Amino acid sequence: SGASARPCRAPRADAAARRPAAPRRLRRSSTSPSSRPQIPPHQRDHDRNRRVVGERAQPAAVRGDGGATRLIFCDTNGGSRPFEIEDIVTEVTRHIPGAYLGVHCHNDTDNAVGNSLAAVRAGVRQVQGTINGIGERCGNANLISIIPNLMLKMGMSTGVSEEKLMQLSRLSHFLDERLNRAPNAHAPYVGAAAF
Repeated sequence: SGASARPCRAPRADAAARRPAAPRRLRRSSTSPSSRPQIPPHQRDHDRNRRVVGERAQPAAVRGDGGATRLIFCDTNGGSRPFEIEDIVTEVTRHIPGAYLGVHCHNDTDNAVGNSLAAVRAGVRQVQGTINGIGERCGNANLISIIPNLMLKMGMSTGVSEEKLMQLSRLSHFLDERLNRAPNAHAPYVGAAAF
């Protein structure tokens, strides 16, 4: 079952005078604990891990003496939001230069592209992703959307020439053909309906 759409209503004249409704509180269930929905462990730990990431980031880990050359922020359950990613990266860049940082986002909440762009805005200089966002579960950050956003909207150099940028549609459709699937006509930048 999907979400039902509600018709749009015109705002009431007295809408500005009304106070916003208080958020609804969840009620405790009177049912037994075993019948309550359980939050999977990877989602429970996500918030705790996000709070301590800045504390754990050590410059020695990426200076070479620890063997690592980059620190990659991984949102592998796809649950972060762009403002959270930007806050985390901003905090870590106080200790580690952005040239040593990367980001790897999954798309479970449809935020992978936005999260990747927020990470770059905050200082990350390596973005991991896939063509057409193809990946496990809901996919990964879509490089077909990220590359033109970085170049055209954020004015950044990506190592992709303008000539190659013009071929992203061809690359996207080529991969879809190889995977025997129809290209997404509504895909940003490369879909038939875009612009």
